[in-house]
Amino acid sequence: MNMEKAKAKTPSECAMRRKLTTEKRKIGRRTIITAALTEKLTAHVADCNTIATSAQACGVSPRSVYNWIQRGENGEEPFAHFARSIAHARGAAKQKLVKVLVDASASDWRCAAWLLARREESESLLQDNAPPSAPPVQPIFTTVWQYSGESEPPRE
Repeated sequence: MNMEKAKAKTPSECAMRRKLTTEKRKIGRRTIITAALTEKLTAHVADCNTIATSAQACGVSPRSVYNWIQRGENGEEPFAHFARSIAHARGAAKQKLVKVLVDASASDWRCAAWLLARREESESLLQDNAPPSAPPVQPIFTTVWQYSGESEPPRE
């Protein structure tokens, strides 16, 4: 056995060595998030898959992916880069789906009507305008009785 390695160290040297090694290491389990995994997940999300489906396709728990996004939104690295990549992929997926609807609206008016309604909804939400409330609904027999001219309403 090498005599230098076997040499006893003073308690202060041991404490100093422990302090240096614990400062370098983080406590807890290592994350499995890598650049390759980030690229795979964002590719699946950009192809219009949900985060849960994308996670399962990559062999990761969907809860882990949602936790990574939340940690990234709080600014923790490498999760912040991951969260930005997922947000970008979601935007690309929405663009793909809107393009499909716009192309389909040339032959089917319902696609154009649906897009217009959703666009108006999102614009009104951005302007902080609450949509007008619907009038109270009355049962049909009460409405018919009011216009029938009879003295008593029909029984239900």
